[in-house]
Amino acid sequence: MSGLIARLGALARDGARATRECVTSPADAWLAARMAAWALVLPLLKRVVPLPRLVQLMATPPKRAARDAARDLARERRIVALSRLVYAPLVRADIGCLQRSLLAYRYLGAAGARPSLLVGMRREAGEVHGHAWVTVDGEPAGEPAAWVGQFSPVLVFGSEGARTSSATTTNQPITQ
Repeated sequence: MSGLIARLGALARDGARATRECVTSPADAWLAARMAAWALVLPLLKRVVPLPRLVQLMATPPKRAARDAARDLARERRIVALSRLVYAPLVRADIGCLQRSLLAYRYLGAAGARPSLLVGMRREAGEVHGHAWVTVDGEPAGEPAAWVGQFSPVLVFGSEGARTSSATTTNQPITQ
């Protein structure tokens, strides 16, 4: 029991430190609050709304200011970090990748980054595993390229929420 309490205490300290690093302004605090609101409903939405429709719902065109200005890479990094913080794993690291990716996808789009949302599969020890992640400029946002490189993309959604039809990314076999 004391080990569990110590682990929860460490998670709380790490979460507080990560929050201080991610939330550097009132705008970031407002962003974190909006993300937290979405985080409450996404677990339900992903079960009742078909994925293509859910991605369209989460796709956000850039705000006028973001569209007209140069991209703010530091803000994009904070968006990704906040999406990871909202879905910080308490038990397993592989829980919440779809919700986390949908959050990052939504707010990166609003910031003018033109993200893509990918869903991929891989085989390991005879089992099929899935993963969702976001890319910006073709690079994974907030995840190691080596990790997502293990997955063969089966669904790819562009920044406007539409599924792309790239044969090179959607028709790859699931490899071991």
